[in-house]
Amino acid sequence: MAKLKQVLKQVFNRKDRPYSRHLIEKVRYILKFYKRMPRIKKALSFSSGSSKVAMIDKYKPVRVLLPLIETSHYKCIQLLLIAKALELRGATVKVVICGEALNACEIRSVEKDNHPDPCWRCRFNQHNYLPLFNLDFITLKSLLNVEIGPMIINTPDLGKIAEEATTRHFYGAVPNSASLQRETYDRYLRTAEMSLRAAIASHMSFQPTLVLGYMMAYAEWAPWYNYYNSVSIRFRHIGSTQFSAHAQHFHWPQLFENSNRFKKYIQTRSDSYLNDTERIQLQEYFNKRYRTDDVLKKLGLGKKLIGLDKIKYRLNIDTTKRNIFLFSSVLWDVGISDLGGLYSTVLEWVFDSIRIVAGEHDVHLYIRCHPAEQVDSSFAITLEKQIHNEFPKLPDNVTIISSSNEISSYSLFSFIDLGVTFIGTIGLEMLQTGIPIVCTGKAPYAFLSSVAAPQTRDEYREMLIDGTGLPTLNQEEIDLFQYFYFLRTPIPWSLTRHAYIADILEPLPFHSLETLLPGNDKHLDHLCACLIDDNLSPEAWPD
Repeated sequence: MAKLKQVLKQVFNRKDRPYSRHLIEKVRYILKFYKRMPRIKKALSFSSGSSKVAMIDKYKPVRVLLPLIETSHYKCIQLLLIAKALELRGATVKVVICGEALNACEIRSVEKDNHPDPCWRCRFNQHNYLPLFNLDFITLKSLLNVEIGPMIINTPDLGKIAEEATTRHFYGAVPNSASLQRETYDRYLRTAEMSLRAAIASHMSFQPTLVLGYMMAYAEWAPWYNYYNSVSIRFRHIGSTQFSAHAQHFHWPQLFENSNRFKKYIQTRSDSYLNDTERIQLQEYFNKRYRTDDVLKKLGLGKKLIGLDKIKYRLNIDTTKRNIFLFSSVLWDVGISDLGGLYSTVLEWVFDSIRIVAGEHDVHLYIRCHPAEQVDSSFAITLEKQIHNEFPKLPDNVTIISSSNEISSYSLFSFIDLGVTFIGTIGLEMLQTGIPIVCTGKAPYAFLSSVAAPQTRDEYREMLIDGTGLPTLNQEEIDLFQYFYFLRTPIPWSLTRHAYIADILEPLPFHSLETLLPGNDKHLDHLCACLIDDNLSPEAWPD
C-alpha cells in the first residue's frame, strides 16, 4: 500500500480535478500496470532469481547508445528488449530518457495542448517499468550539464526540423495566427537544440560504436540521427512494419537510399528468381492483402471491395479515356520531404500533376487521398482541402477520391491505365497486377527497370499524357523484389505479443530473461548480429 501511495504521488498532478477524465485515465493505467506487473517482472528476471547472469563476451567491444527519450510508446519496450539482448551478449549499453526535460515533443500534439499533465505516462513508466530492465539509464538533463564547449546550434537543419515538427504538431492544419505558429516553432526549435546538445554530449562522454533507435524524425530524435551520421557512427533504426503485426523492420533508410540491400539479399540466394514455394507464399500474401488485412482493419483503414460496376458508376469512369490514378502520401507526415525526387513535396507533386493534365480531354486524373488522413486527428488538414484551396474550380478531367471514401484502393486497379506514386508501396502492388507506374519520389522500388522514374518535368508530362518513356515490365524482377520487400524485410518477432499496434502493458510472452540469451531465439540472434555486422543481410533471416 505504501508503494502504491508513492506511485500515485509520482503520477497525480495538482492540476487534475476529482473525477476528471485525466484522473480516470491515470487510475486505469496504474491499475492495469499493477495487475500485469507480476508477469512482466518475472519475464524480466532470470529463472534463478538473480538480476544478473554471467555475461557473454561476444560483443564486448560494442558500446550501444539508445536515445529512447519517450517512455510511453509500446515500441520503447521492444527496443529495450533488444538493448537488453545486446547487453547479455557482452555489449555496454546506455539508454537516454527525457526525464521531463523537454517542453515540446512528438506525443504532445495539438490534441494535448490543454492536457494538465502531458508527461505523466512517461514519468510513471520511467519510475516503475523501466527499472525492471536493469539497464543503465541516463537523463537528458544530465547530458545537458556536460560541458561541450562553444557550438553553433541554430543551423538550417534544426530550423527545418522545427518547421516539420510544427506542421506535425497541428497535423498539417497550422493556424493562421503568426504568434501561435512562432510560439510552437520556438518550442520545437528549443527541443531540437537540446537534443543536439545531448547527442554531442553523449558522444563525448560515452563514445558509442552503435546508436540504436526507433525514431529518426521529430524534434527530439532527428538531431541524434543527423549528428551521429555526421560523425560516421552507425545509427540503426528498428521499427514496425504494416506488412506484419509480428515483425521488426531493420533500418528502413537503407531501403530508400539505393538498391544495395536488395542486391545483398540476392547474393544470399541460390537463384535470382522465385521458386514455386516462394511464388505461392507471395500470392497468398497478396490474396490476404487485397481482402484488406487485419492490421489495416485495426487502424481503421480497411475499405470495402465494392463491385466494379458500382465503382465505375460512382466515379463516372470513362474506359475509352486514358485513366491515370495518383495515390498520395500523407502530406503532413514528418520525413516525407526527405524522400522527394522530381518533386520535393507531396503538395508540389499533386498540384503540378493537375496542371499537366488540365485540358487534356482524352486523359482523366483520379487523385486517391491517403486513407490515413481520416483517422489520425480531427485537427488534420487533408489533401482534398489543400487541392480545393489551390484550385477553387478543378479541371473537368480531375476527380478527387476522398480519404473517407469507402472504396478500397485495390478495387480501382481494374480501371487504371497508369499509376502514379511518390513513395507509397501501392506502386509495387500495381506492378504485381501488370499496371505500369511512374514514381516521382525516392521509393524503395524506384530503381527497378520496370519503374518509370522521370528526371524532368517534360519526361513526366509525356509519361502521363501518352505513355512515352514507360518501360517494359520485367515480371521476374518485380516478383523477386516484392518477395524481398513484403515477405523478407519483416524480421519475425516473438518477444512481445505484437510488434505493431500493441499495448505497452501487454504481458511479455516469455517466462524469463534466459529467452534473450544467444541460441534461444534465432530471429533475435539474427537481428542482434545484423546490428553489429553490416556485411550481413537483414532479410536473410533463418526460416
